[in-house]
This record gives sequence, C-alpha cells and structure tokens, in this order.
Amino acid sequence: MYLKNSLKSQLGKYVKEKDPKPINHFIEFFKAAYPENSRRKDFTWVLMDVNSISEEQAWTTLTYINRECLSNYMRLSSSQKKDIIKVIEKVIAKGNVKFINNMKSLKQFTDILGINIINDGKGFKVKHKII
Repeated sequence: MYLKNSLKSQLGKYVKEKDPKPINHFIEFFKAAYPENSRRKDFTWVLMDVNSISEEQAWTTLTYINRECLSNYMRLSSSQKKDIIKVIEKVIAKGNVKFINNMKSLKQFTDILGINIINDGKGFKVKHKII
C-alpha cells in the first residue's frame, strides 16, 4: 500500500484526475441546463455536493431534461434515470408543496422515469412503477 501511494504521489503531476469519481448523470444535465453566463456561486456548491441543491435549481434542471426528452427525443439510460430519481427523492423529502405539485404536472416525464409521486399520509414520496 505504501509503495502504491508513493508511486501515485510521484506520478501525480502527470495525471489530470488522480482518483476518478463515479459519474453522476444528474450533474451532467445540471451543467447543460445552466449556460456559462448564468451560473452563480450556488452552481459551484452543487457541483461539489449534489445534496446542497435547491428546489429552484432542481426544477430548472428537471424541466431542461423534460424538454430534451420531449422535443429532441432524448432517451434516458437506466443509470441516468437512477441519478435523476435520487435527486427528485431528496427534494421531495424537503416537503415543498409547490415543487411537488410542479413535479406532478410533468406527467410525461414521470412516466419516462417510471415513477409516481404519492401522498402517504405523512408526506409525499416517490413510488416506482412496476414495468
């Protein structure tokens, strides 16, 4: 282990990304949804930690993905769907009724993702459809 770390530190200047991180597809959509000139400081915070995303940022990104799916006939892979659903679950757990109602209004998008947003008595949650 010591030799491995020593080799990494010696060769580190030649490697652009030392330990590649797993790709979060939602972040890729997030970058595409915000053009270069309209990015603010909170954009950078989300790139570092997707859990710090606000409802407004999530909504902008989800409407961008919805628009791409409907107008440009973009097909989502299963890993892309999983990453998108994780973010939807996090934002719905915050309990913002306005965001939840807006998300419910994207019926075709929720059908593409294979989810339903339901009220379970205590709050709202994401239910996966059985396909």
